[in-house]
Amino acid sequence: MRKSLTITFVMLILCLYFASAQKLTEPKLVGSWVGGEDFGEFIFHKTEELNYYIKENPNSKIVARICSKDLLPLALMNSIGFAFQFISDTRNQNIPDNQVYLARSSNCIRKSKITFEQYWVVPENSSLENDEIIPADKVEVKRFLVNYYENYESQPAKNEFNGYIKKFIKSLKDNPKSEGFIVSKWNSRKTNRNIQKVLQQVKQQQVDISRVKVVRKQTFYDLYPELFTITIQK
Repeated sequence: MRKSLTITFVMLILCLYFASAQKLTEPKLVGSWVGGEDFGEFIFHKTEELNYYIKENPNSKIVARICSKDLLPLALMNSIGFAFQFISDTRNQNIPDNQVYLARSSNCIRKSKITFEQYWVVPENSSLENDEIIPADKVEVKRFLVNYYENYESQPAKNEFNGYIKKFIKSLKDNPKSEGFIVSKWNSRKTNRNIQKVLQQVKQQQVDISRVKVVRKQTFYDLYPELFTITIQK
């Protein structure tokens, strides 16, 4: 009896697997990230599932689509998820880079107005509605985030942040097409002072300040804002 139940259970699991990893003729939404859980766990399981579909549909695309009216670089920064690092997750699943895309659509925005992400499988000879779409490996993101310190106002923490400001500005100077983002939600005097410090040094280094935007979004404790540069290679 126990053996029979075990066989039945295994067969059920196999049936569920083959049902989920079927041949596709239309784009399939595998998951949406709207917050509320651990993103790392979410994206790990979703890229596993996406990989199953890729194996069954070898010429398909995987698309991380951001629902936003903003152009792709700003949409990536405003999103409550981390689509900018999507290609590193697909690489962990050995999914070929040439099948991984980042996209943006203004037609999937929710009434809540949050900028969220969808993860799609798009089979060969079909298309996914979008305003922009680009191979994920054409989007280069550099992220400068101060590590954890027991005392964030210690000199080592300040030194690390100052070093990241220099790297941030250097990245902007090295590639005139790159855009800079200062990401922080905290509205304390100390945090705002650090934001102004970055902006002042950008001006002092004669980088066009219009290339740098402040994004009010919290990802981690941010006495020191996160600094990003995004370059789209076309």
